[in-house]
Amino acid sequence: MTSTQRHPTFAEISAKTFQVFRKRPCLLQIKLCSAFLRGSKNIICSAATGFGKTLTFFMPLLFDPRIIIIITPLNVLGRQNVEQLKAAGIKAISLSGATATPEVFSAIKAGAYQLIVTNPEVLMKGRGQFDRLFEDKKFTSKLMGFIADEAHCITKWGSFRPEYRELGLLRYMLPNVRVYATSATISQQTLADLCDVLHLRKDNTEFLHRSNDRLNVFYVVREMKHSAKSFDDLNFLIPDGWQEGNSPPAKFLVFFDNKKESEKACLHLKNRLPVAFRDKVQWFHANMTEKFREAQVDAMRSGETWGLCVTDSFGMGIDIPGIQLAVQYRLTCTMDSLMQPEVKHFDHERRRREEKKKRDEEKQKQKKRKARSQPTEEPTPKRNQASATEGTLGGDHSAEIGHGGDSVNVTADNVDDVSSGNEGESDTEDFRSKYAAWGEKQSKMKGKEKREEIEPAMDDFVNAGERRALGCRRKVPRFYFYLGKLIEDHHDCLPTSPAGCPRCGPKVSRLCCDLCNPAAIAEILASLMRQSPPSESTTQTQARSVIRKYEKSAIDKKLEDDLFLWRDREAQLALSPAHYIDFGPDIFLPETVVHRIINCAHYGKIENPEDVFRETRWSGSEQYSKAILGILRAARPLPALTPVFASTPSAPFASLTSALNRGQQESPTPTRRPIQCSACKQLGHSSRNVTCPMKSALRNPGAPQEPTRRNENLFPVGSSGSVPASLVPQEVSLLPRTYF
Repeated sequence: MTSTQRHPTFAEISAKTFQVFRKRPCLLQIKLCSAFLRGSKNIICSAATGFGKTLTFFMPLLFDPRIIIIITPLNVLGRQNVEQLKAAGIKAISLSGATATPEVFSAIKAGAYQLIVTNPEVLMKGRGQFDRLFEDKKFTSKLMGFIADEAHCITKWGSFRPEYRELGLLRYMLPNVRVYATSATISQQTLADLCDVLHLRKDNTEFLHRSNDRLNVFYVVREMKHSAKSFDDLNFLIPDGWQEGNSPPAKFLVFFDNKKESEKACLHLKNRLPVAFRDKVQWFHANMTEKFREAQVDAMRSGETWGLCVTDSFGMGIDIPGIQLAVQYRLTCTMDSLMQPEVKHFDHERRRREEKKKRDEEKQKQKKRKARSQPTEEPTPKRNQASATEGTLGGDHSAEIGHGGDSVNVTADNVDDVSSGNEGESDTEDFRSKYAAWGEKQSKMKGKEKREEIEPAMDDFVNAGERRALGCRRKVPRFYFYLGKLIEDHHDCLPTSPAGCPRCGPKVSRLCCDLCNPAAIAEILASLMRQSPPSESTTQTQARSVIRKYEKSAIDKKLEDDLFLWRDREAQLALSPAHYIDFGPDIFLPETVVHRIINCAHYGKIENPEDVFRETRWSGSEQYSKAILGILRAARPLPALTPVFASTPSAPFASLTSALNRGQQESPTPTRRPIQCSACKQLGHSSRNVTCPMKSALRNPGAPQEPTRRNENLFPVGSSGSVPASLVPQEVSLLPRTYF
């Protein structure tokens, strides 16, 4: 906003946001919007996934007509933003390499779009279209600011996407345009790198942050029991012997460190399904076409796809509801993902290797002493490299972390017993200092050196059960992403509630991780992987209906409200209080299934319990199908039968209708219609009959007519040879023909 314009108050921002987007913004969202509208400082915000950071990108557009440019790592996110704004009547466009045409930039220059979403490659292209726009002072005067979504990519992805490292040039090209950077994973080191790349100083930057702890995410670490290349440790995602008619597996995502591994794992999971269902599991990474990636995101949202094998880029803000299992396959060197590490990274395995190493060394010493005590004429041969490796490290050399030289091996001596006693403030500071020191060390290293040491935070996370100062996996990410004391303003956010705002207020989860709640977590995992056996009626289940896009009517919206109210009520009855509070009703009936029911009901695809299962594949359909059908029929009552005759029947059918209403009634005997001559109009003969008077008159016009035999079926003929008019019937009443 310009200096002459009045800045909206917090109350005005809240009211306008709710009016347009039908969402009540939290106080932090209002503060972010107000700070961006003022434009006096740059902004860095860290908040958990799902907090509503994306909404803060759109809120300033309601009060300022200027243009915002969003920088996003994935084109899929751009399309998602455009679709969200379309419903609000705000013109936006997503630019990729394929859509960044001169015609589109001409429209942008003319002010056709208020929001532009693009990737760093298009934005920072040398001598590109954006360079020309930024040289136009008229256009830059309309620019409100830049928003860097998933801002941690600026530092994490700069090595293989160098345009991210060039974003700092925007601060020199447009010094008066502010930057708003946000992410859910900003550690102390990431924050320092971010400020360095974007040239942000403390005096010109406003920091707003919330805890990124997700209380509906529960951490589980499982040792790998099989070879990593076999992918057999992922078999729990597709239960053994799954067949058509079973309930679908829990919706899942599996993250991999490289594209090839994601493809191989996907093929492994596909082979655990019948041929007709192998398209339910797909892979997703940067090598796929943009159209394919968009289709897979839509299929995952709708429930057509059950699981995806993806790389880390998929988790960058893509909004997909109903994900129940997120797996990080193998140990990564960062703290940004869930993980499923190899056995070699567990403390007990390290201790086993260390003990074996000590035993082997002791054996070598004994051999040397024995050799010295038994002199011989021949000198002791030197050990070659192979025997040295075998003797010193045994057979587990490949299991060590580190590869000689100056690299640091993670052993039991330097990772065990981090601290003793109960967790205190000193322990907390020790962990934070350790993580920060490792980050500073990594920032000075180059190339592959960065991957030769496991990040201490990841090491603590995996072995939290054996670290006496931890004992809980959730503590590690809290220490790692700590950026200072959190501000608790939930009472100011919703002052009308004694407990404050339920969204931004502090929450305590009854379930934490597999160390704190081992029995409960095991029960939840078992319930997610439990499958209902196929019945005789469902073994040959028909394919689901293909639903076309449509505009929701008032009936559809009412049905949506009724189904969600019913779901919430039944979920509270079916789930324990702890599970309902932590998971919500989605674990009882996924939101995707609810929308599937609404879509099928719109086209009349659900009429009986079998249809409910066929269209939704929901495991609870057998128990709850009658209730669902009752809601559908209440929202969409069956139309009344239309009577056979919408009005009074016409004359030809009056007698028939009357007879049907009275019951059986004898009909009169049908009478054959008499023959009428077309020449003389007399009844009883046809014009071809030789007895027709008209034929005789035509043959002998002047001859007197001889008397003919009396025929009672003929009319008498006059002297002129014609039938007297008085004897010709003026109207012949014809009976309706009856066919046999």
